[in-house]
Amino acid sequence: MNSFNHPFIFFGSPTFAEVLLADLLQSGFVPRAVVCSADKPFGRKQIMTPPPVKELALAHHIPVIQPSQKPQRQDFSDYSDVLFGLVAAYAYIIPQEVISLFPKGLVGVHPSLLPFHRGASPIQTALLHQDPITGVSLYCIDDQMDHGPVISQQEVIISAQDTYTTLEEKLAHVGAKLVADTIPQWASESLVAHEQDHAHATYTQKFITEDGRVDLNLDLPQTIARKIKALAHDPGVFTYIDGKRIKLLEITEGPTEYVITKIIPEGKNEQLAHIVLKK
Repeated sequence: MNSFNHPFIFFGSPTFAEVLLADLLQSGFVPRAVVCSADKPFGRKQIMTPPPVKELALAHHIPVIQPSQKPQRQDFSDYSDVLFGLVAAYAYIIPQEVISLFPKGLVGVHPSLLPFHRGASPIQTALLHQDPITGVSLYCIDDQMDHGPVISQQEVIISAQDTYTTLEEKLAHVGAKLVADTIPQWASESLVAHEQDHAHATYTQKFITEDGRVDLNLDLPQTIARKIKALAHDPGVFTYIDGKRIKLLEITEGPTEYVITKIIPEGKNEQLAHIVLKK
């Protein structure tokens, strides 16, 4: 395992960031500290739960910084020697006073081929649009959303079986390899970032609960399938059968039909199902 000798801080909280960081640690890229969101109540019992990245960092004895909201300059008083920050699915916009602490700024790991699918939901959007390919971009963060110069990119094919969960993991692994392969060159200034083609930029939306509503009788089966693949993870996909709300979790595709295979009926636990939607 090679070590990376340019000190950096890692920003990120959810599964995408956890998978990416786990791969980086295996490659010898160990951050001086990890910045993640605060612990939050989870589940019916509202048990305080740390973000996935925090658990991984603590297991590797990496200091954890958990600002209550946006990180502040004083959060980094012990890290004056850090060269740059690496940002992967971090919950907050990082203020300019923090960005300016890092001599080489912040590098974003964005799961799309910028300038396409800028914003909060690139993986979900790619699945909803049935994009044949997506990818990962490393870019220099500036004062606009996913706007800065691109350091490197890698395409990823989206398979017919991909869901948000599988595609998120696939992109995180690719992102980690891209960091390991290209950030050392960028840090030593042998690789220069290039401006995005802003004229072709597209933007994603933040999905809300109502975006996941489907009608099994009126909506096209293809539309229902796309929504389940893209949104079942968050914010969730649901329908009503006999007046009761049912969450739709998984769907499979055959030559002539789709089959919803896992659901959560209102007031009950997750269960297997066999709801057939003819093409």
